[in-house]
Amino acid sequence: MLTIELLSDFFEVKSLSLLRIQSYHLLLKIQSHLTNNLDIIIPLYASLAVQYLRLGYTGKAGTLFAQGLKKMQNSAPSTPIQLQWHIHYAEYFARVGVIGKAKAEMSQAGEIYTKEFGATKKRLDPNERALRILAVGRAGYVFSLIAFEENELEKAIGFIDYSIRVLRTAITNLERTTRTVKTSSSDFDPFSSQKRPMSEGINVENKGLQFGSRLWSYKSVCLFNI
Repeated sequence: MLTIELLSDFFEVKSLSLLRIQSYHLLLKIQSHLTNNLDIIIPLYASLAVQYLRLGYTGKAGTLFAQGLKKMQNSAPSTPIQLQWHIHYAEYFARVGVIGKAKAEMSQAGEIYTKEFGATKKRLDPNERALRILAVGRAGYVFSLIAFEENELEKAIGFIDYSIRVLRTAITNLERTTRTVKTSSSDFDPFSSQKRPMSEGINVENKGLQFGSRLWSYKSVCLFNI
């Protein structure tokens, strides 16, 4: 099973999207026979749907999202999986131009995020840290899609720039041992209701960004008015 997951990641790195879809289909078929655990099944539905979506197969993506929702009719997956699902589903609605539903999904994602990660902690569990980084990075990307669909091009660029910064921080955090960072502006919270400031230059020392708790003290996305 792990081999198939690794193959899927490899195909993504190599931009072999059709092979990645085939690996996801195989993995979903196998897991559906082995388990009813929604924490395993639902991410596969979402990932496969998004893969189709990004290739332009919106009909297939919509069918997979519908199948995932049917699986969740009588029970729900864990909170982090629900967060991931809502962000992916919001991407689907943004790409097919149903902006109202995209915003509604992001609002639900924001509520889940606040409930799951609302408490400020000095130390974060590595898994929790990864979930927070991934959620925020994906949220910035989806906000960018929504802003683009509403012809808010400057705002769309700002969100995607922020998303890249968040994910770059995560990568360098894994690679660093002892590094420092200096920025010419404070980190912007994409879940805030405040207006986004203009992008400013970033001066980084020692080839990396320091992971800090300040970057992750977010307000709920439901407060954000796009």
